[in-house]
Amino acid sequence: YKTSPAPVPIFNWTGFYVGVNGGYGLGQSDWRSTSLASSDRHIKGILVGATIGYNWQLANSWVLGLEGDYDGAQPHLKGQGLCIDPTFTCGTNINELATYTARLGYAWDRSLLYMKAGGAWESGQQYANVTATGVTAFGPSKDDRGGWIVGAGWEYAFAGNWSAKVEYDWLGFGIRTFALPGDPTVYDHYLYVQAVKFGLNYRFGDWGKSP
Repeated sequence: YKTSPAPVPIFNWTGFYVGVNGGYGLGQSDWRSTSLASSDRHIKGILVGATIGYNWQLANSWVLGLEGDYDGAQPHLKGQGLCIDPTFTCGTNINELATYTARLGYAWDRSLLYMKAGGAWESGQQYANVTATGVTAFGPSKDDRGGWIVGAGWEYAFAGNWSAKVEYDWLGFGIRTFALPGDPTVYDHYLYVQAVKFGLNYRFGDWGKSP
């Protein structure tokens, strides 16, 4: 009698993990007034941050997870352009972004395709400079607000407890009403950010073996 060959182990994604991430963000910052036309500008910049999460791999290839990301913009996720009144240049800075999401993925061995969705938070400022001189005329006005995120990505466990990922995210922060200090105009501010990020994760415990 010949013994049956040992089954090929199926990679198991279950486990707690931490990691680092970095990438590029690009978005839109629109200032609108009920009495005047809108003033739109692109914002962009580099993102660097950290990740924490946990995965549960079910009996088949489906993987459920919870994940949190924090990113600082280096030096800012920013953009500026002429205000509704072209005498002034309006600007937007985003200093920090954070997300808290649920993930749903499908794994085949060491590859994992996933989608994610949840809440988002940003911290930044709005300001207006004199166009001719660049001197700050109004503001800055602090801008902290919550929003939402949807995203998708691919993660690959390449060695031991290490995995790498690439991900695309859309973060929407809706419309917020604000006024700059010293400026009588009240604005409605619409903001969203798109981000492409790369990450490196390390998982703890006896992960990577067959369920």
